[in-house]
Amino acid sequence: TTAPRKTALNAAHRALGANMVSFAGFDMLGWFGLYLPANAPAPVVEKLAGWFNQIVAEEETRKFLANVGSEPFPGSARSVAELQARELERWGRYLKAARVEPQ
Repeated sequence: TTAPRKTALNAAHRALGANMVSFAGFDMLGWFGLYLPANAPAPVVEKLAGWFNQIVAEEETRKFLANVGSEPFPGSARSVAELQARELERWGRYLKAARVEPQ
């Protein structure tokens, strides 16, 4: 099964109706993340994650993200690392299936 459509995409789907093209089993997710140098001190990572989670919870941020077709995705360093690992694995499969060679 695919992930539930995000709110902004639900609105786009309703607006486009039958004109919207979709592919079963295909989900494309755009996301933003904050990265620090490798081995950054855990207290610094946790403090920054806390600040960004607070920022993402603000109404102004939610409105901005909605305007660019996105939604808040609060989390931790671990949740970002897990998301990145899943995305790399998934897109790696697509590249392999399409026989895309590294340049």
